Amino acid sequence: MKSPGSAIILAIVLSMHASAGEPSTAAAIAAVKDARKTQNAAIARHDVDQIASFWTDDVTICRGLGAQLAGKAEYRRLFKNDSPGSPDVIVYERIPTAIDIGSPWPLAFETGVWKGHRGSSTAPVVIRGR
Repeated sequence: MKSPGSAIILAIVLSMHASAGEPSTAAAIAAVKDARKTQNAAIARHDVDQIASFWTDDVTICRGLGAQLAGKAEYRRLFKNDSPGSPDVIVYERIPTAIDIGSPWPLAFETGVWKGHRGSSTAPVVIRGR
C-alpha cells in the first residue's frame, strides 16, 4: 500500500526565467502546482516512470507512522509492487495548500493535505491527512 508520506517536490525550474534572470515566485509556485497535478495524474494511471521523474535519486520519504525510505529505487518499488485497479491499493492524491520557493537554490517545499482513494482516484476517499 502506498503511503502519502511528507511529499516534497524538489522542483528545478530552469526554464522559467524572468527578465532579470531569476524565476518569479508566482511562476515557480505555478510550476510546482502543475508538477503536483501531473504527478497526481501519473499516480492515478500507475505510470511509475512518470511518477518517479519528479524525484531526485537521493529522495527521502517519511511515510505514515514515521517509516522512512531512502532513494528513488526504494520509492519506485512501492509503486511497482502495487496492482493497479486493485481495491487493496490506495491511490493517493496530494493537494498543496502552501508552497515555499527556495532561494538561492531552485527548490520548493509544499505543505498540504492528501486523500487516499481505494482502487482508483475516482473512488471514495477512505483515508486523509495533512
